[in-house]
Amino acid sequence: MPVRGDVMPTLAGHLDLTCARHANGRSYLREQSFSAPFHISKPYWDGDALLLQLASPTPGLFGGDRLTSSVTLDEGARLRIITPSAGRAHTMNGNAAELRQTFSLAKGARLEFCPAPFIPQRLSRYKQSANISIENGGELLMLETISPGRVAHGESFRYQAIDWECNVTYAGRLVLRERFVLEPNSPAFAAMKQPFPQGYYASACVISEAVWEDDSWVEEINAIQSDDVRLGASRLVAAGWSIKLLAVDSLSLQRATIQLRQALARFFPAQDPQARIFG
Repeated sequence: MPVRGDVMPTLAGHLDLTCARHANGRSYLREQSFSAPFHISKPYWDGDALLLQLASPTPGLFGGDRLTSSVTLDEGARLRIITPSAGRAHTMNGNAAELRQTFSLAKGARLEFCPAPFIPQRLSRYKQSANISIENGGELLMLETISPGRVAHGESFRYQAIDWECNVTYAGRLVLRERFVLEPNSPAFAAMKQPFPQGYYASACVISEAVWEDDSWVEEINAIQSDDVRLGASRLVAAGWSIKLLAVDSLSLQRATIQLRQALARFFPAQDPQARIFG
């Protein structure tokens, strides 16, 4: 049996969700299956989308853990996934932890996925991939945040490596492919610490034909730029935008992501646009 270190067994958890739409317009979970460390709350309709809290009953990931996640939205379904607490990767000796994600959105479906920040602890190694397929008219708002570490404990950029990959196809066309590897001990990583030695990073992928065609909201997010926040937005070859943020600390990043969510509120309605968007 594989072990964490020499004692604890590794996790091989899975999450499989299928969200469908009733004839009355409300979305519901048509299928669900999950195992530790995944756990989901009872979802409810918030007036615009099915709201689902994705929680973990474990304190975090250890070396050798292998997780898979599959989220499917049927035609016209609307799903909003939040997480109530930060994701964590603990100190590891040897193998990395890994999460492989797939998202499939049918015609007219809308998914909002804004998890709480990911916190890589000292000596941790983590690999994450997301393969996203969206049919014509589908919409996605995904925003993910990476902390420099347990800053309050004096750990900033003490992890070994983060390997992050995302591929998005829209109507059968590849519109986004990105991969970055963060290794704090490498010379190239010095640029990541500029201009903020303990910077918090966020990456947003926005897929929506309306957002792609109407760029008036970009002026609003450009106003987020300040001495404490750096932001860049790039129009994709079709259907959406890629947005990157770097902030001096967690509170500055939280304020910036709230402003970003407000700028996109007319495309991705929320009950409370001023709420902390990652749960």
